[in-house]
Amino acid sequence: MNKVYWISLTGNCNFRCSYCFQNLNGSFRNSGDMNAYTAQRVAELINCTCEKVYKVHFFGGEPFLNFKVMKLITESVKDKVDFFSVTTNLSILNSEIIEFLENNDFHLLVSLDGIKASHDVSRVFADGSATFSTVVGNLNLLSQKLKKDSISIAKTLTVKNYMNLFEDYIFFKALGFKVNVNPDINLDTSELDSEIFKNGLKKIMTDMVSDNESIEFWNLRESIRTVKDFSCGKKIRSSLSSCYDASNYVTTISPRGDLYPCHYLYEMEEKYNGTHNIFGFNDVRQIEGTFIRNVAESAVFAPLKESEINALTQYGIDDCGCNDCRYLSFCAEQKYYAAQISCFYRRYKFRKGVTEKNKSRRICIDKIIYDAALQMKRE
Repeated sequence: MNKVYWISLTGNCNFRCSYCFQNLNGSFRNSGDMNAYTAQRVAELINCTCEKVYKVHFFGGEPFLNFKVMKLITESVKDKVDFFSVTTNLSILNSEIIEFLENNDFHLLVSLDGIKASHDVSRVFADGSATFSTVVGNLNLLSQKLKKDSISIAKTLTVKNYMNLFEDYIFFKALGFKVNVNPDINLDTSELDSEIFKNGLKKIMTDMVSDNESIEFWNLRESIRTVKDFSCGKKIRSSLSSCYDASNYVTTISPRGDLYPCHYLYEMEEKYNGTHNIFGFNDVRQIEGTFIRNVAESAVFAPLKESEINALTQYGIDDCGCNDCRYLSFCAEQKYYAAQISCFYRRYKFRKGVTEKNKSRRICIDKIIYDAALQMKRE
């Protein structure tokens, strides 16, 4: 089993991004900072884990706002952990932080939405000022110190920046980092101009085909390969993954020490409260076994039954009106496989009835990507 810990160091952030999950109706939710006392208990928990810990990932809020606690935990558990990582807006950087990241071989996931126009339209400081120059300046500084493959980019696709997709790709290509593109969770795809979006994708994929040294961007290389095999009549299954499988178990810890089986449950579900707290046990060694057993035996988190898998698959097909789509047979297989390995968060949402069919017809982003790849191939 590869043990993974996600540790939220703070709910505080110096940004006020328009699409942030913490931004609720214009009011920024702040769950506070993890203090040193809680951090010491977290470190004790990690060090008492029987097996080797594969990864400790820090997140927030902005985790570098609580750098002292990040440093305390890291230095306390580094002999137990294979590697450390952090999600950051990269607005806070100094010589001490750089040295710390270097010495502990940190991996960074940096939130950056693309060119200045794409980034600053949504990602601003708390006072409303632009953040692009600060983030890119720190990224250039950090890239001189860390290994290239230890830094990757998280870009959020929104209705305000999707039209710059090719320009964003060229910008990221010049930087040379892998880019994960995540559609805004509140994205109303009906507001996208599908032709503008598709043309941007075609230009990116054309560049990828002509340049083998191009960066990995949104896993589009796999989409190109998928369409090639699809047009030849082959059925393949793209690389889908889950936070939890037989060899990987994630424990998320909030700033106050509450335990969650999934960071999305902590971040996204206000009604779900952690069922255990690290201070609820006299012996820290009892925490993991009790917590894992509680999750495994919960009706909400137990693996989906075949009937539930079929229902979740059908929901995925119906949600975007896929029944008349040329990719139906391929995507149905994808959705079935994804349902089979559903993570804790997806199981929770399904069993709580959150996945009610969307009454408004949405544009399927996957279909636009596949259409763009097919057109690019023909041209």
